[in-house]
Amino acid sequence: RKLDPEIPLLGIGLGAQLIGECFGASFKKISAPARAYNTGFDTYCNLFMGLDQVAACTENITLPVLSEPVPEQLYVTAKDEYGRVISFAHKERSAFGLHVYPSAFAGDTGKKIIRNFIDLI
Repeated sequence: RKLDPEIPLLGIGLGAQLIGECFGASFKKISAPARAYNTGFDTYCNLFMGLDQVAACTENITLPVLSEPVPEQLYVTAKDEYGRVISFAHKERSAFGLHVYPSAFAGDTGKKIIRNFIDLI
């Protein structure tokens, strides 16, 4: 099935993998679960508007992460301090993949991410 380009998409965890694979991305397993303590965001991405450039994360990443280089239609929107891609977006539509659950970010960061997505709908 085709994804409707008019419907905004937010994939979290396995949902991020599904969205990425729909657009030709590949994923790699990480060698061991690791905590992404500091995550750097692309604050020009609609999903991360109004956030600090770096946020603390309290979750271990255990799912495969996006492999680089990313397909031409996607771009990286967040990496952890180890350089792993933990978020990406489509260049032409409102489609986002986030490997870390928003509730894992310290403070109101996760709530702001979800609010930003809702504002796109």
